[in-house]
Amino acid sequence: MNVFERIKISKGNKKVISQTLEVGNIDPFAKGDDFFVAEDVNFDGYKDIRLIVDQGATGNRWYAYWLFHPSKNRFIENEELDELVNPVFDLKTKTILTYYHLSSREYVNGTYKFAKNGKLIKIHEERQELIDKNNTSTLYKTVSRLKNGKWVSRIKVVNP
Repeated sequence: MNVFERIKISKGNKKVISQTLEVGNIDPFAKGDDFFVAEDVNFDGYKDIRLIVDQGATGNRWYAYWLFHPSKNRFIENEELDELVNPVFDLKTKTILTYYHLSSREYVNGTYKFAKNGKLIKIHEERQELIDKNNTSTLYKTVSRLKNGKWVSRIKVVNP
C-alpha cells in the first residue's frame, strides 16, 4: 500500500512544477513520524529530501534520498544513502552515524563520510553478533576502522 506516489516540487509560491520525484513502495508511517524531511544530508549547504520507506519491528528505518544538485537545479536520487539504517547526520563532523538493531544483543553501528568525489565511504563499524559453534553461543564484538585506505579490525569475546 502506497501512501502517495510522487513528490511534486515547485519554487517558492509558484504553482509551476519544476520537478516530479517518483516514489516507490513505502510502508504506511506512524502518526507523528517525520516521514518527509528536507535537510542537508551530504553537507554541501543545500537541503536534500529524505523520505521514510520502511520501518522494521525492531525500530530500524530505511529512507529514500534525493540530493539537490545546484549545477543541474534538480534533486537526484542517491541509492547509496538508501542502504543506510537509522541514519543521523552530524553537521559538525560531516559524518553519518547508523545503527542497525539486529536483536536484543546484536547490532551494527557504522560511521560514513562523503569523499571529495561525492561517493559515500564507510570509515568505522562496530558489530556485535551471536555466533553458534558446537552447540555453544558466543557473543563477539568486532570494531573496524578505515586506516590509510585499509580496514583494521579488533575482535573480542563479549561473553564466553
